[in-house]
Amino acid sequence: MQSSASPGTGHEEELGARKLIDLCEFTYSSYASVSAQVTLDSHVEKTLQQLRVANKDERCSIGQVVYGVFRYRRFISCFLDSFYHYNRCCQVPGVCILGSLQAQGAVIPDFQAAA
Repeated sequence: MQSSASPGTGHEEELGARKLIDLCEFTYSSYASVSAQVTLDSHVEKTLQQLRVANKDERCSIGQVVYGVFRYRRFISCFLDSFYHYNRCCQVPGVCILGSLQAQGAVIPDFQAAA
């Protein structure tokens, strides 16, 4: 998020996808400045209260996204680095990214339709 202003909502009406993504990004990125003082759980709760996100489902969704990104940040970083590194001139990006992940030791499950 580019602006320093908090993207608060202040009402119970449903948020759109862009607003939810912005709130997730803001909540996750603002944790870096306070991570030494608070836990991730308390930061998420405090931030959602300050942003006045009232909808229970949206609060839960934002929290789960932030926890997931925090927990899997190394994998996400590896995935994106591989994607951008190996797909600069690839004709079939999906094939290139799977090959690069397998080369790094990732186990890719083989999903096949049931017969």
